Amino acid sequence: MNVEETKKILTVLETAYSDFYKNSKSKNSVLRLWYMTLREFAYEQCNNAVLSLIKESPYPPKISDIIIRIKPQKALNQGVDIHTRKMLEWYENHKADLHSRGLKTAVEFKNEGKSYLDYFAQFEV
Repeated sequence: MNVEETKKILTVLETAYSDFYKNSKSKNSVLRLWYMTLREFAYEQCNNAVLSLIKESPYPPKISDIIIRIKPQKALNQGVDIHTRKMLEWYENHKADLHSRGLKTAVEFKNEGKSYLDYFAQFEV
């Protein structure tokens, strides 16, 4: 993804989440960070991930959310905090079982104002 495509992604996020740049000192620093961390991915991958996350969450995604959406296994091995990594590993190992039992996804749980850790705490791992 190039700088212009990164700008497009950030424009979409700013449109979807009016407070997206609220705590940023400058849009240029945000652009630089997003470009540096997402440049290895194709624009289409990032755009699809962003649009998917917008549909699922009222909260703006972090860069790591986008990377996880694009390449879950890569995210498990690089740059994801230990809690997120453990949740992803657990979910990958149990998602078929969860769906077959009609349980809500972690995103649905998060949209109810509960944390991912609260969601996973209800299951034995």
